[in-house]
Amino acid sequence: MTEKSPVRTVDDVDQSVLDYAEIKALCVGNPKIKEKMDLEQDLKKLNALHSQYKKNFYRMETALLKTFPAQIKAKERNIENYQADVERLAKNTQMVSEGISPMVIDGISFTERVKAGEAIKAACQSVETTDGVKIGTYRGFELHLSFDKFSQSYVLTARGDMAYPIKLEGNFSTQGVVTRLDNALEKIPEYIASEKESLQNAIEQTKAAEIEVAKPFPYETDIAEKTARVTQLNVELSLDAQKAQKAAEAADVDDDEPDFDFEDEEHEIDEAEIDCESDHDVDVSYTKQANTETITETFETSENGGQGAFISGDIHISKTTVKTPGALDAPQPQGPTPSNIENTPVQKPVKPKRDYFER
Repeated sequence: MTEKSPVRTVDDVDQSVLDYAEIKALCVGNPKIKEKMDLEQDLKKLNALHSQYKKNFYRMETALLKTFPAQIKAKERNIENYQADVERLAKNTQMVSEGISPMVIDGISFTERVKAGEAIKAACQSVETTDGVKIGTYRGFELHLSFDKFSQSYVLTARGDMAYPIKLEGNFSTQGVVTRLDNALEKIPEYIASEKESLQNAIEQTKAAEIEVAKPFPYETDIAEKTARVTQLNVELSLDAQKAQKAAEAADVDDDEPDFDFEDEEHEIDEAEIDCESDHDVDVSYTKQANTETITETFETSENGGQGAFISGDIHISKTTVKTPGALDAPQPQGPTPSNIENTPVQKPVKPKRDYFER
């Protein structure tokens, strides 16, 4: 609101906010995470200082290019105008033993303070505008009268190259108004001294701003070094995380692999034959040879040959499994794979005509 940029700092409640990976690394005691956090905190402070440095730099640069040159030029012009008014005042002031220099109000010249003040008060009755209205001259300066609606008072201004206003409040004194006007004109040399002092301050501020703009940011090297180190730590932590993930995946694979126990290392399997009978007249022939398994199943059913016999005819299923030597490192598929299936149904399934409860 004051259009100033004072340095104001405030510390956050929490110095840092950790994510899950950082908390996990801290729990396992990884020193790289702690180093990274410390570096990031330092970078935050350095970046804040750098931001403030840039703001001051741009502000001073703008002042050097626009503000200070405009101020210096304005001060120099004011000094010239004040000096011209001093010369005008000395040239148009008449030395009188009593009374005042001639004051002209509405074309009438007055040399007495009281009568001149009464003429000014009379002129106020006809002025109702905030813009200055010329009512006369005094000591080489034009007299302008205006009305200030905010303060509800009249303002009498002596204008030369510069303006010298005085406020006329309420029922002002007719003799004092001229005295106040003389005092304002006599203070012109003081105005010149004040403008010269302001001009010197502007010049000194310009020199100081030039020196400050030429200064580099003192922590530029620290920011570069810490940023490079953080980047390196990020790469190292990423590689460590990838290695840990691969190790975990390898451990999971080892746990999932089944254990094989082959008693016969030479893969010699004796021939065997198994015959099975069931309620549905199913004959199963199972034969094992070296590296080969052959399973032959024969189903013999009748049209209404018992519960669950819904098709008629014979079904022959031959299953052969070939075992390849040297396949000890990988599990073989479980169960035989049918290679030849012949199914020749004679007619559609016929359900037995029996009572449900009897069944």
